[in-house]
Amino acid sequence: MEGPGKTEARWKSRWTTVPSGPGRRTMDVKRSSIVLVSNANGHPSEAVIRAKRSSIVLRSLIALAVLMLAGLAGAARAETLDALKKTYAEIATVEAHFHQRILIKALKREREMEGDFFYKRSKGFLWRYTAPKEKVFLYDGAAMWQAEEGAPFVTRSRVDKERMQGSFLDLVDDVSRLDTLFTLVKATGQGEAEVLELAPKKEGTLQTARIWVDSRNIITRVEIVEITGNVNVIDFSKVTVNKPVADSLFVFKPGKREVREQ
Repeated sequence: MEGPGKTEARWKSRWTTVPSGPGRRTMDVKRSSIVLVSNANGHPSEAVIRAKRSSIVLRSLIALAVLMLAGLAGAARAETLDALKKTYAEIATVEAHFHQRILIKALKREREMEGDFFYKRSKGFLWRYTAPKEKVFLYDGAAMWQAEEGAPFVTRSRVDKERMQGSFLDLVDDVSRLDTLFTLVKATGQGEAEVLELAPKKEGTLQTARIWVDSRNIITRVEIVEITGNVNVIDFSKVTVNKPVADSLFVFKPGKREVREQ
């Protein structure tokens, strides 16, 4: 057990105190204020005990405040995600212009393309590229059609909807099911947009994804980082939703070109 001498030595070392009399109060020379360090028996004084208790209470209040702020931030992120999902669940059609940049890591080269995107619930979606050359990716609800300007053939691929999920090819369906496909890592503000950072729940070609959401809860940008290191960024503009879109857009007509099944 510690004796009074040891207790007094510890407090002296900590507070750099000078006793003003045997077994009486001591003065903290460094802080120029009176500190009740120990009594005649060598035990901490009531003032020291009260100071310790106040410190513990203060630390507890700070910890509680941090937890509350984290909870509010989490609630804000959940609110943003819920609002986004609700908006896209109620979308029947989408028409937008897009600009796409693909950074190919292995080649250290970036490619740029642009075109128009169309979506109609229960019909499919169409990525119609107009530059640098014309090509289409059309999903008609059963198969994916791919055609390129000047090519004598087109390809038709049966689509496994489950494997396609989370690729953002079917932008509207993926967004309305975001919390099923992804984990929300964090949400940050960037100008007038909210940026959601996502991690896929299942292993696949995607490593991470980020989406930019405007004040209407409409996506204006998608950034996808693949496990290969390739980065795909798509910016959307002139976005209109729930306006008439012709069914004929989602019916592919190969004409005289050869159809190659994949």
